[in-house]
Amino acid sequence: MNEQNAVELYRKYRPSKLSEVVGQDEAVKVLNAMGKAGKIPGFIMFTGPSGVGKTTLARILREKLKVDDLAFHEV
Repeated sequence: MNEQNAVELYRKYRPSKLSEVVGQDEAVKVLNAMGKAGKIPGFIMFTGPSGVGKTTLARILREKLKVDDLAFHEV
């Protein structure tokens, strides 16, 4: 498998809903609770090592909350 195929698989199988996220049960629980309560903070910072799903969670949240791309920052 070459690098291009690996990138395509990564994009193809990236979760697009919180219910599809695996291995981040506590983060998903907290995000769902905030959503149900209607109390979303002005910013959320995800921390952790590479590959644990920080960007994926942020992108799912951005879509769910309909956040403008200009207000969304990946670092």
